[in-house]
Amino acid sequence: MAERYGPAYEAYGSADPVFAGHMQALVGQVVDAATWAGTVQGTLVDVFPDHLLIQTPSARYHVRLKAIAFVRAM
Repeated sequence: MAERYGPAYEAYGSADPVFAGHMQALVGQVVDAATWAGTVQGTLVDVFPDHLLIQTPSARYHVRLKAIAFVRAM
């Protein structure tokens, strides 16, 4: 699969399972997720193997785990 998408592509299971487990404990809470593109603040709706789903008043964001610098519960 890496050949099709290039060398930067990594498969689903490559995200840190410990971090994803900690994020599961925050589901339903308001969080700040800081990434290289900025910070998303909203309710953590769900945690997937490679991303978080965060609901803001205006939109839903799928934030890749590998793009996150830190997550702060509000």
